[in-house]
Amino acid sequence: LNVDAVNAELDRQAAEAPNLAVPFRVTGGHFGNFEVDVPWSRLSSQSVVLRAKGLQVSVEPYDRLSKIDHLIGSITDEQRSQKVKEERIRSIKAYDDYRKQADSLRKLAEAEEQTDSK
Repeated sequence: LNVDAVNAELDRQAAEAPNLAVPFRVTGGHFGNFEVDVPWSRLSSQSVVLRAKGLQVSVEPYDRLSKIDHLIGSITDEQRSQKVKEERIRSIKAYDDYRKQADSLRKLAEAEEQTDSK
């Protein structure tokens, strides 16, 4: 397990969405068994399957937001809390917009199916 790469990805995600920042960092880990099934004769039509068994990950508490403060400027705890709240609201609104679009598309597809079947 590439601990540095995992923590770098968690840092990147925390910088993009502070409300989703995980409060730990990975200190170690390994796979007990890792299998790859490659359907060589049908590679263009079937999926490659990866199986990781016996994953063990060690973590420790870590304030990821304090690390990314330099990316968003020096801010107080109150300002950080406000920014997290704003990000959560933005995430909720974005999800709600996505849900509405998906619902509209589903209804449109159903209407087209009904028109095509007539």
